[in-house]
Amino acid sequence: MCLTTNQKWPKIAWRPITTYKVVYSPNNHHSLLTIFQCFPIQIGKTYKETLGNIFRSRKKLSTSYEMYFGLHSDIKEDQSRAIANCYRYYGTVVVECVIPRFSLYWIGDNNDIVSNKLKYVKIL
Repeated sequence: MCLTTNQKWPKIAWRPITTYKVVYSPNNHHSLLTIFQCFPIQIGKTYKETLGNIFRSRKKLSTSYEMYFGLHSDIKEDQSRAIANCYRYYGTVVVECVIPRFSLYWIGDNNDIVSNKLKYVKIL
């Protein structure tokens, strides 16, 4: 997954930020996996990721940047619900998440967000 942004440097979350993420729930909510990496996650746990380099877009004459690292989620719940609906036959659910205070984050052009910390709060 890739985030595209005009923001060269990360922002600092001075307050918790609520986000949403689509995950697989293959065993009826007994296990949860991230969609692109199939990484197992647990509700209530905070995950940390080292943010890698942000790269200038490969598109010609573009001033935007691309972020391939970090913990990706969506800012709007309805956006995550629409994605989950597209993959509903694969057992996807939407999870409410929180980017904790003092985390680093980038906001993308498509209402997506990448951070270095993400807590999975509850299944919606």
